[in-house]
Amino acid sequence: IAHRGASGHAPENTLAAYRKALELGAIAAETDVFLSSDKRVVAIHDETLERTTNGSGRVDETSYDELRTFDAGSWFNPRFSDERLPELGELLDLIDKQMILCIEIKSGDGIEAAIRDILDARDARPNVVFFSFNPEKVKLTKELMPDVPSLYLVHVSEPPYEYAADLVDQAVNLGADALGISGRGLPSVNIDEAHAAGLPVFVYTIN
Repeated sequence: IAHRGASGHAPENTLAAYRKALELGAIAAETDVFLSSDKRVVAIHDETLERTTNGSGRVDETSYDELRTFDAGSWFNPRFSDERLPELGELLDLIDKQMILCIEIKSGDGIEAAIRDILDARDARPNVVFFSFNPEKVKLTKELMPDVPSLYLVHVSEPPYEYAADLVDQAVNLGADALGISGRGLPSVNIDEAHAAGLPVFVYTIN
């Protein structure tokens, strides 16, 4: 979740942003997660630290204790200088089942099992949904947590902006519960075929 622009908004993937979402009455919010070098599940969008913190380097090459020393809010507004990169468990504790958390799994060997343990410690599986552009992550999360909905994100970045003809079959074979596609490639997707396979189709980014 990234609140941008007005002074009442808050920087993405910080506890301040999710507090704001709760205040606004949101029924769902999204976060992005990576593993730190010591296998902690950290909420941050990028694989590197430069854009949203005053740190540098790769998230997966940095320990959680070091990650927590970085300022994750001043880039957005100096009044958020105390914001730190939250761990997934910390975020779940804040939300406290008051809304659905859509967890976009970015990367990290073993991140699926780490997420499962964090969720199960809080009985939070009914309150999350998984997203991933990585087909292996979709497959592994469904194998470990078949009761948690998993959405397969796909992207086309170059002309002619067409998805593979077997995209629906790919998603079904991964065990995905839904497809998330770029609006650019929407005309190349057989929506009826997806629905016939039991896959709702979500489109991004719609502004």
